[in-house]
Amino acid sequence: MSSISPPRKRKRYNSSFNNEWLKTFDFIHRSKKGDLYAFCTICHTDFSVSHGGKYDIEKHRETEKHKQSYKVRSQHSSLKTLFKAESTDLNEKVRQAELLFVEYLVEHNLPFAAADHFTKLAKCMYPDSDIAKRQSCGRMKSTMIVKNCLDPTYRNPVVEYCRNNMFSLLIDESTDYGCDKCLVILVRYFDSQRGAVTRFLDMPVCNIGTGEAIFEVINETFRKLNIPWHNVVAFTSDNCNVMKGANNSVISRIKAVQPDIFDVGCICHLANLCCGSAVKQLPFAVDDLLIDIYFHFNKSSKRVEEYKEFAAFTETDPLKILKHCTTRWLSLEKCVRRTLHQWPALQSYFSSHKDVERSGGRVKKISELLTNPEVKLYFLFLDFILVPLNEFNTLFQSDRCLLGSLKSEMERLLRKFTAKFIKASVIREHNTDLTKVPFYSDEAQLSDELLAVGMSARSFLAEEEENIPIATPSRFFMFVRKFYQAVVSKMVKKFPFKDSLLQDLRIIDPKNRKDVTAETAMNLAKRFKILQDEDLDSLTDECHDYVVSPDDDLPSAEQEINTFWIEMSQQKLANDQLRFPKLCSIVKAMMAIPNSNSECERVFSCLKKIQTSFRSELSQETICSILASKLNNDNVCFQSIPTKATLQMARTATKTYCEEHK
Repeated sequence: MSSISPPRKRKRYNSSFNNEWLKTFDFIHRSKKGDLYAFCTICHTDFSVSHGGKYDIEKHRETEKHKQSYKVRSQHSSLKTLFKAESTDLNEKVRQAELLFVEYLVEHNLPFAAADHFTKLAKCMYPDSDIAKRQSCGRMKSTMIVKNCLDPTYRNPVVEYCRNNMFSLLIDESTDYGCDKCLVILVRYFDSQRGAVTRFLDMPVCNIGTGEAIFEVINETFRKLNIPWHNVVAFTSDNCNVMKGANNSVISRIKAVQPDIFDVGCICHLANLCCGSAVKQLPFAVDDLLIDIYFHFNKSSKRVEEYKEFAAFTETDPLKILKHCTTRWLSLEKCVRRTLHQWPALQSYFSSHKDVERSGGRVKKISELLTNPEVKLYFLFLDFILVPLNEFNTLFQSDRCLLGSLKSEMERLLRKFTAKFIKASVIREHNTDLTKVPFYSDEAQLSDELLAVGMSARSFLAEEEENIPIATPSRFFMFVRKFYQAVVSKMVKKFPFKDSLLQDLRIIDPKNRKDVTAETAMNLAKRFKILQDEDLDSLTDECHDYVVSPDDDLPSAEQEINTFWIEMSQQKLANDQLRFPKLCSIVKAMMAIPNSNSECERVFSCLKKIQTSFRSELSQETICSILASKLNNDNVCFQSIPTKATLQMARTATKTYCEEHK
């Protein structure tokens, strides 16, 4: 009998986790329990996939537990996104607060070390402020924000403009700060929003003061910033031979690479030279007397207190003794006026000083001069005559665009000075060319009675007639004539009266509109190669339109020149085309030419406030960044509105430093 074997059981195959499922189901991961399971990130549980594989996952997704967990997670995700948005907004406000604080430090020349305590102080001052709690901006972060955020924010647009548009170059050199000589490099151009503006470009070290060395420093700066020389329309500096000499100077080398450049002498510096040359004609050294008086009292509180007693006795206000600096253009008039105001007290003090009898001493020399009535006579004359020179100087130190008035103002100043000692009939004969007035001729000059010396000097002569030597008046008038001759001679020699370009630059001032011709604009276009030849006909048409248009068809000529030409550049025709594109391009280039080199002098004044004994360790790079942030920013700190790009730069400012110093 045969045995019957039992039926064999069917072998069961299990499903394993497949990585392809991850692409289809975003809520599963591999399970730690093995390949027969999957982990649900929604329910935070493991479930088996060994039976149905992919079907098990779909089955789990339809369970009530998974659906409920998914609903709760969705609500939680919305709250998380909300809190994240709020957190991001708060972070941006914190960065803005830090940025504005650093701008405050820069604007007010405060040391970065102050930031270390202010961050902690702000938390105490505003304990309920989330921004103050999260603000963290110490000295290092403040420095990095200035160098890696504010500097590029305010300097890069200037560099970009100079790469593509015409501008003027202003430079000056100083040795006042540290061991290194600094060469300030400024640029001036026409901004479409603000008009003619002067901006800081760089301040490299230049320890060798030759024309070749200075040019190489400028050239290297242009090369580094990728600025072409052919965009430079004018060059301004002081009038020393190193800068302005015909050979082997800075300007001679610049003309080799940019032949069309306009060499603008600093008219304020020239006016100061005229003043200095005239003062030297007087029979005693005015500068030395003022300086001696100042240094007698300087750093001596005892002498100052003794002087106050004499001031009280003579009923004189004990005002501060001013320091005369021959390189400061407006210094002489202020010091002369202050000395005259305190003359009785000073005279009494030095006459009673214990050292007044010491031979060759400073006190004796000062006392002799102050007790000499002729010396006071010259001081009264200087108080009168320095006013018009300083008014002219002050006018062209302005950052307003006044080059269109330079020629007429120079002629007015020359006419004013010649009229003080030359007969009016002689001046009228040479009205077409004042430089031809024969001011050395005795016949052309006024008599002593008509010579302009000021009412104070005339009154002093009358009041002190019995106390002064008989020869003093004639001697005084003789030196006054020498003074006038020296001023006028220097003006004729140094001022650019013969420069025809100044006549054409009158186009800048809208008040001269009726005198403008198409030839004027054509001369400027050809002189500076601003337009192509095919554009000259359009320029002629625009000039005719500008000259013959009624006043109410153009912006008001009474408003500021910058505003006038900004509005002119925006005027359009009926076809929506610009009305004066060619004319405005020429005027904008001409308005980039500076009045003087006074902006460079202001930079050194600003530098003196930055590099103090409290900030003696500032690097040259940091100083340049501070100057760029101060001079290229037209807003005060509390009016500044940082852009998103600036805030992002502030965010990465410290990160850049940390990566470089790992």
